[in-house]
Amino acid sequence: MTGARFPRWTPGSRGAVLGQRPDHAASHVLMAAREAAAFTVREGLDLLDPDGRLPVVLAGGTVRNENLVRLRADVLSRPLLVSPEPT
Repeated sequence: MTGARFPRWTPGSRGAVLGQRPDHAASHVLMAAREAAAFTVREGLDLLDPDGRLPVVLAGGTVRNENLVRLRADVLSRPLLVSPEPT
């Protein structure tokens, strides 16, 4: 870990996985990382657009996975446009 860059520059920031148990699989850690990334983007969007009126465009690999699109839509809680071509 080399610190946080977005939405606030925090070079001394460190991450941790808390609450992990032996019955958690790699898929659980991956989902936690996906959720954390979505909430980090939400924090940045809230700083850039506090009223939440501007739409967010999802494109690229994320739009190939319906579950990821739904996760982002739930977390971002703002107008969402999804690119029809995930390139």
